[in-house]
Amino acid sequence: MNAWHVHPDATASVQALACDLVRWLRERRGEIHLALSGGNTPLRLYAILAAAAGIPWPRVHLWWVDERLVPPDDPRSNYGAARSLLVEPLRLAASRIHRIRGEVPPEQAAADYDRQLAELAGAGSSPVFDCVLLGVGEDGHTASLFPDTQPGWTGRHCLLARHLDDGTLRVSLNEATLLAAARVVFLVAGVGKRSILARILSGNAPELPASRIIARAPQVHAYLDAAAAPDLTSSPEI
Repeated sequence: MNAWHVHPDATASVQALACDLVRWLRERRGEIHLALSGGNTPLRLYAILAAAAGIPWPRVHLWWVDERLVPPDDPRSNYGAARSLLVEPLRLAASRIHRIRGEVPPEQAAADYDRQLAELAGAGSSPVFDCVLLGVGEDGHTASLFPDTQPGWTGRHCLLARHLDDGTLRVSLNEATLLAAARVVFLVAGVGKRSILARILSGNAPELPASRIIARAPQVHAYLDAAAAPDLTSSPEI
């Protein structure tokens, strides 16, 4: 099932997603595993979630869909950004934080994360996240799955990739792990994403990682602003 939620601007889109996520988290039972994304737009979401009442944070585990191989105090660190907005303000237990250790050698960081993911997977072929939060790059990448590139190190659940533009190495969840999630949420904003979203929505771009995830994941919810998707109308609520 795919649902597209279009709002006038990025602020409205983030607020709508936050409202839906808060309600959904309150309704979940048992342990909850969320995989977070980096980027400026999700940071607004994290600030709202940190201030929201009623989220069962003691049952929530935080993971990351990808990470640059930089120390956690580096401004480019996805974990570092979430730490300042979520982890520290909420005083989340260290046992609930499953970060990618960007400060260690690349293959060690990837292998360590793969081991953590294997523990979550248990006897299953893939770990099952309750929700993964993703974006879409102007080239159609999502997480750090880039079109027309081969990963370096690969494990059962994650891989090591190099960004073609800036050359940075990144650890990313692989496609199978993303597809195993109970819910995949895309948060996309800005006119710069409109062209690539048109290609994705055409259904004729299987070479794009984001397109494959949207086509194959069992439940996808995309929150877009009008600049990114001016010709779409909002579908029913989650």
